[in-house]
Amino acid sequence: SRKGISVKESVIINEVGLRDGLQNQPVQVTTSDKARLAQSLVDAGVRHFEPVSFAHPNAVPQMADAALLAQQLPPTTASAPLYYTAMVPNLNGYLRAKACGFKRVALLLSTTDSFNQRNLKMSRDEALQSCRDIIVQARQDGIASRAYVAGALACPYDGHIAPAQTIALA
Repeated sequence: SRKGISVKESVIINEVGLRDGLQNQPVQVTTSDKARLAQSLVDAGVRHFEPVSFAHPNAVPQMADAALLAQQLPPTTASAPLYYTAMVPNLNGYLRAKACGFKRVALLLSTTDSFNQRNLKMSRDEALQSCRDIIVQARQDGIASRAYVAGALACPYDGHIAPAQTIALA
């Protein structure tokens, strides 16, 4: 428990705007502007962030500066801890995040082959195995991991997803 509140009763708001919100912007946002935005969010009280993706720069140009931004993120302190998570689409991305000092990683797994091909250039089974491999490696490295199941209810390419399919992936 934290401050008398059971962990089961707490809600963690994880800010993903620096990554997900900016990744599709047509105009490149500078690293210093991203760092200033991160500082503004910290000043506003945000403590949990997913600021970067270690996707290939050709796939997500807005995240090409992930390693540089990692160095410019507001520092965590004992009185105001910050929790940074890096999105890692594959083992190479994981290794880059680890080299930048991230202690938390997020993985992406989509419900269909179509969605995984678009996001990761892998089949669903390949993406599932990649997630498993990264989770095993992260555990060995003492790095926390979590996975997102994208398209849990519907795939933008294939339509409705049966709940059993999403539950099996989860």
